Amino acid sequence: ELAVADAQSALASARASLLSLQQDQSYLDQLAKLVTAEATPTATYNRLAAETYTDEYYQDRLELAYNKARDAQDARASYELNRQISTLQAQMQLRKAEKTLADAQEALAEARAGGDSVAKAQAQVAMTEAQVALENAEQARAELLAGADTTKIAAAQADVDKKRLALSDAQAALAGTKLTAPFAGTILKTNVKAGDQVAANTAILTLADLKSMQVVASIDETTIKQIKQGQSAAITFDAFAGRTFTGTVQAVPLQGTLQGGVMVYDVPISLNGAGKVALLVGMTANVKISAGQTTSSLLVPSVALQKANGQYQVLTPNPSDPNGEPVAVTVEVGLSDGTYTEILKGLAAGDKVIYQAATTTNTNNNFPGGPGGMMDMGGGAPPAPPSGSGGR
Repeated sequence: ELAVADAQSALASARASLLSLQQDQSYLDQLAKLVTAEATPTATYNRLAAETYTDEYYQDRLELAYNKARDAQDARASYELNRQISTLQAQMQLRKAEKTLADAQEALAEARAGGDSVAKAQAQVAMTEAQVALENAEQARAELLAGADTTKIAAAQADVDKKRLALSDAQAALAGTKLTAPFAGTILKTNVKAGDQVAANTAILTLADLKSMQVVASIDETTIKQIKQGQSAAITFDAFAGRTFTGTVQAVPLQGTLQGGVMVYDVPISLNGAGKVALLVGMTANVKISAGQTTSSLLVPSVALQKANGQYQVLTPNPSDPNGEPVAVTVEVGLSDGTYTEILKGLAAGDKVIYQAATTTNTNNNFPGGPGGMMDMGGGAPPAPPSGSGGR
């Protein structure tokens, strides 16, 4: 009878424990909070995952969003799993208590019927087992009420974080083995071959977009001040004689490079009308940039100009003695293409200038071939635009 009473008490305790778990409103409240906390990072990750970016910044954002979503998911899943384990343990205790009670009742019935000594011994054993089951059920209930061991939870979380970090490092290492071009293009040169050891910042290959080519004109410091963004340009190539293409100055660099004691600036120029021409990267180009134009201007050969005390001068015949020493006349210059220079002030149409030309073979020794010459001033076509010294 004592065994039956103990088993009944154990059964009631197990039922109470299970019912307490099933009706625990705090569990439902906490679960709702965790589900809400999981929804936001999950939605953020799903939105990023649906995007089509491939740059490194996007990959970092996607990985961070994924880790946050997994953290929230792990927290919710761990909470649900712990509750399921607790409920399962309580159910097992209840089944065990029910079995213990049934055995005790059966033993009691046999004892009242006048069972033998074996039956009495079995009843004693059943009573002892029921007592043990009661103690186990009470201990399980106490552990359930006390909650999970914070030390074990912290250790488990640390292990999860460590493995997650190892996964992230492995994913980063894997991503680093893949080269992704920043734009669609053609490989011009490869600097390594299979089996070579490479390190960070190693140049692996050279890539170019051959559908959108441009010319880089090298312009020295004496001319760069005339160059402005948007100016038109005429472009020719040594490899395609007789063909002229057009372009526009894209930008004027603020920094140049020193070449042979002269600062040279690399000016990018668009290339139009060359889509069907078999141009190759590195071909030599000749560029003429239109820095300005004028009409009905007075022109003199640029070699006729001399500079004295910061001013330009030309030599003209002495009006009082045509055979005497020439007279220096101060002039104001305008546009120049290097061969001819526009005269704004100081000379008039019909004036003559004297200049020293390069020595060539010419029996007449007159302009433009001899060592010296004289030129009548008159109107002329606008000077050709200044040209860059070359291009790529």
